Amino acid sequence: MKTFSEQVLLSFLYLLVVSQSIPVHQDTGHNSYAILFDAGSSGTRMEIYKFLASGPSLQPSDVVQIDASPDKVKPGISDLSDDPTQVEAYMNPLLKSAKQTIPEDKQASTPIFLLATAGMRLLPEDQANAILDEVRKLFNDKEKCPFLFKNDNDVRIITGKVEGIYGWVTVNFLLGVFASKNSNSYGSLDLGGASHQNSMDFDKSSPEVVVFDVAGKTYSVFSRSYLGYGQDQAREKYLAYIAQKANCAEDSKCVVQSPCHNNGFKESLEYQDKESIFKGTAEVKQCREIIRELFFCKSCPFNDQPNLKGKFYAFSAFYYVLTDIGAYGYG
Repeated sequence: MKTFSEQVLLSFLYLLVVSQSIPVHQDTGHNSYAILFDAGSSGTRMEIYKFLASGPSLQPSDVVQIDASPDKVKPGISDLSDDPTQVEAYMNPLLKSAKQTIPEDKQASTPIFLLATAGMRLLPEDQANAILDEVRKLFNDKEKCPFLFKNDNDVRIITGKVEGIYGWVTVNFLLGVFASKNSNSYGSLDLGGASHQNSMDFDKSSPEVVVFDVAGKTYSVFSRSYLGYGQDQAREKYLAYIAQKANCAEDSKCVVQSPCHNNGFKESLEYQDKESIFKGTAEVKQCREIIRELFFCKSCPFNDQPNLKGKFYAFSAFYYVLTDIGAYGYG
């Protein structure tokens, strides 16, 4: 099971290879590499890939993920908004790891990219741009970063719609849909920390439908991102809501009854820069009513979400939640 980061970055790589933006060779003696950073809301993960083949018929087995250590730094790069000059120190462990992993004679021809997602989308534009400029400055310094940094657009914030499309492309690439005569595709559900993306094949016109060609086939894909409704931010919305209902928003000693937590749960939790003690009551009906009111009301962003049709693959926080409760692999 690939993580969210691997899903999005492999999709991005696939599109680059098909368009020949990354030159790769059939001769395995001349392998090409690429480095991508997923700058998410909770941390920045580095993925290094080696390509064994190229072209529209690229298969999952033609792309090899290379292990590197460390491959992630925390917190999210958006946390550097108060002091963007810390970007170099923040990124250095990952760049050092990449230099130790990729053969020295391949480093100058290895393209490097940074894609920032929901955490950076939440920042004011000037703060986000200041961080991105520091990353570009670092990538342009060949003494500190010997890899191939082609242009400023290789470090950017991607929109939620694009993030959803990358996830959709990756799911269908890994399942062999693009190499198959069968035109049926799979939808993707991506639950991140700060945003949530739903993407699927869609036969109706909509401003949220993107039409594009992959491997000689044309696809119309609905993709919508819900900024502020990823797992972490949705959790904060829920905690703040029940704390306010209990009149505990300003009282750290107050105990908040939480119908969505299990019986026996009692912990001090932080939400929106505040903290209260929450005690689980496991009131399923009440929990559902709160979730419906917070996320599925008439003015809520999920209210006009098109009905999901067909088969879907869910990843990122979906995977971690199911794994934590021992449910992964069932169904």
